[in-house]
Amino acid sequence: MTTGLALTLAFGLAAPAALAAGAAKNCDGTLQVLPRGEPDERSFSLVLSYQDFGPQSMAGKLLGDEAYQWSGSLNDASCRDARFDVRVVVYRKRSLAAVKARFPTIKGQADYRYVELAAARAFLAQAAVDAKGIPALEATLAATAKTLKSAFP
Repeated sequence: MTTGLALTLAFGLAAPAALAAGAAKNCDGTLQVLPRGEPDERSFSLVLSYQDFGPQSMAGKLLGDEAYQWSGSLNDASCRDARFDVRVVVYRKRSLAAVKARFPTIKGQADYRYVELAAARAFLAQAAVDAKGIPALEATLAATAKTLKSAFP
């Protein structure tokens, strides 16, 4: 069994007990902000936030529910203010297995979703069309598309 210390050494993540002290939590007890994970591997991967792809009603088609993968569905009224620090790894020229190995989802420590660059670009192009007339959402999606263009010329 892997210990928190082993995870800290292997992935640079803080042990769960160290994170929980005084940290903001959701209604199910999960942390709202997870520890920082591995850095981007420029030209091969870029780590973004779930919100960079729009609200769950839009991004869910590509990324799944915004709740942590280990939380299950949190649709009841007591969880309205829940916040989830889900990260999205956009990648190219790497296998999905290699990307998952570099950016593993670890319960209570890191929740990653994985999207190949072409799929991310196609999603953002369609989402931009769907977001017409919603300035804040248009701006978010445009900024994400620009970030991808800059990271993956």
